[in-house]
Amino acid sequence: MRRTLLSLAALAALGAALPASAAEIGVRTADHPGFTRIVVDFSDRPEGWRLGRAGDGYELRTQDPATSFDLSDVWRRIDGDRLSSLANARPGVLRFTVDCACTLTTIELPNQWLVIDVNDGAAPAGHPYEQALAPVDPAVATASVPDGAMPVGPVQGPANLPVVLDEPTPPLLPGALDRAANDPGAAVRHRRADETREALARQLARAAAQGLVDVVPPVPSEPPVAQAPDVAVATEQAPVPDLPLEDRPNVRIETQMDIDLAGQLGDRPGGAPASCPRDDRLDPTTWAEGDLEHGWVGSARAGLIDARDAPDAEGHLTLARQYLWLTFGAEALSLLETMPHDRVRDELAGIARLMDGRPAGSGPLAGLHNCDGPAALWGVLADPGPATPRRTAGDAVIAAFSALPAHLRRHLGPPLAQKFIAGGDLDTALAIRNAIDRLPALETEPQVEMLKATIDIEQGEEAAAETRLEQVSQSRSDEAATALATLIQRRIDTDTTVGPALVANAEALAYELKGAPEGEALQEVAIRALISDRDYAPARDRLAPGGQVDDPGMREALIDAYFERLATHAADAEFLPHAVASAALHPTAAPGRLPVADRLLALGLTGPARAILGSPDIIPSVEERLILARIAVIDDRPRIALGYLAGLDTARATEIRTEADAQLTRQEAATAEAAPPPPDPAAPPPVPGTLAGNRALLDDSRSIRDGLAALLSAGDAEE
Repeated sequence: MRRTLLSLAALAALGAALPASAAEIGVRTADHPGFTRIVVDFSDRPEGWRLGRAGDGYELRTQDPATSFDLSDVWRRIDGDRLSSLANARPGVLRFTVDCACTLTTIELPNQWLVIDVNDGAAPAGHPYEQALAPVDPAVATASVPDGAMPVGPVQGPANLPVVLDEPTPPLLPGALDRAANDPGAAVRHRRADETREALARQLARAAAQGLVDVVPPVPSEPPVAQAPDVAVATEQAPVPDLPLEDRPNVRIETQMDIDLAGQLGDRPGGAPASCPRDDRLDPTTWAEGDLEHGWVGSARAGLIDARDAPDAEGHLTLARQYLWLTFGAEALSLLETMPHDRVRDELAGIARLMDGRPAGSGPLAGLHNCDGPAALWGVLADPGPATPRRTAGDAVIAAFSALPAHLRRHLGPPLAQKFIAGGDLDTALAIRNAIDRLPALETEPQVEMLKATIDIEQGEEAAAETRLEQVSQSRSDEAATALATLIQRRIDTDTTVGPALVANAEALAYELKGAPEGEALQEVAIRALISDRDYAPARDRLAPGGQVDDPGMREALIDAYFERLATHAADAEFLPHAVASAALHPTAAPGRLPVADRLLALGLTGPARAILGSPDIIPSVEERLILARIAVIDDRPRIALGYLAGLDTARATEIRTEADAQLTRQEAATAEAAPPPPDPAAPPPVPGTLAGNRALLDDSRSIRDGLAALLSAGDAEE
């Protein structure tokens, strides 16, 4: 029933007469910091205009069937970050959608213009322009359309069954109006066309009420151009192409199987997109139109301009697809950026970014990983997260990938398989690798070898993985740095000697890539290799202030790894010289220096242990206070040790405090024994100059000196 019903729509559209002329209202746009402005150039702003929600977008309704909007200049000064589409929904209605969490505000200017601002920031609850507008009655929409135009008012139906009937342009041939004027049967045919349109509107309303179709306002790929109903325009207008009904851009046909499949996909955690594009839109196998040797790209470039020397939108899309078939992402994106935003253009722009290894962004490719056909492949590549089995139609991805030509499989296979490896779906990654292995082998395929090495690592094939990584690291490819860093890190993780040759290669390549993320990663892994191989002196030289590491966070982490390795793996003869020399690193927060200080204290070396802990100006942590208390006890300064232990009640603190208290008791007892007896008050005072007088003077001096020493010791303890 649906195919018959929509065929009637197509017949009615082809038989429609020329629409009546309508007033065109200019629409201008511009991007500003924080908002995008839409200016509607009303000469006489209607009093009853309404703005609000309509479906997934907004509508400005003027209630004037003779009004249309000139949108030919709306995309010249904006980039589409906020405003994603803007179109004539039907006479008197301007529809637009936004791609942001934004708030609408309006300004009525004295010159009758209406300003609509799309401001950054979500609208508050109850915002007037977030209220849904009343649905349009199909009968009212039909009555408001000028004679000869197709009714396009939305008929409410199920949300999961979108059928879009676009407003067609009637075919006009030279002399059509003259023949119509002289044809006595023209009036009868016009009356029959009117009757057909009315019957079609009633049938559409009935079908929508039964849940069979859903007619919504179309979003054209480019702004419509108003044309006056004269013979000159009719002569120049191209006829409507005779396409099968299912291939028309404004028609979508769904069977019950489609609905059931969409319901099953909706049960997945990732959810299914509201609408999956047709396979031919995203299928690269249809984008090459001939033999590369015969210059088909040049022929496509000739199609960028039509016979009137005006840009041809379809010619731009054709050339962009051919660029993408060649993996020329930057060239395709540069071409697409000259076109107005629509879904097809934005899909190709996302694919162009993926071809160059860049994120696709939040365009129409997002959320397609649950579709069937090529859409699933691009959806997985566009998804910033891993491709987990429960979120992705893996079988559809494998089928679409296996159908790609050889060069696209080699180009897209590695990043695609890495998505599935990251998501734990090794079976799908293996299927992608096998699809690449079926191709004739090339002399060097660094990307493919990196993929195979990753799969070898996941399967525990360490020897095979190391062989592949060594091969790629010795190439002059973009993957060489990643392969070399992975190879060295694998040896570090397995506590295998890295060797000076690999370290030298890593440092040389890091110097070539200085400033790039790959260069910083190689520099870090090279120093870690020196630490792992217990080459402490060269590692210490690279970590010293003013050495090869400029990033403070990286330097602190590497110093920590250096101290941890030195404390746990070095013999005493090796440990002592490197530990003493490591005080020059001046660490302040690396926790790995604490085991080094503990080991120095075990050897009775309090000075180097204090130097390893760093500057005394920094407030020590609890662990550092315990080490400093032990240093004070070893140096026979119990009062200072008790000061560091104040407020600590751990078992280790109690142990050190007990030792410090005992030490302090012994010192006080020794001081009491060494003190001279108190003078006899009955004895006569010594006479100065005599032996007794001189002895008394010396005793007084010694007593004063001991008192000063005690005061100084007390001052140190307080510090």
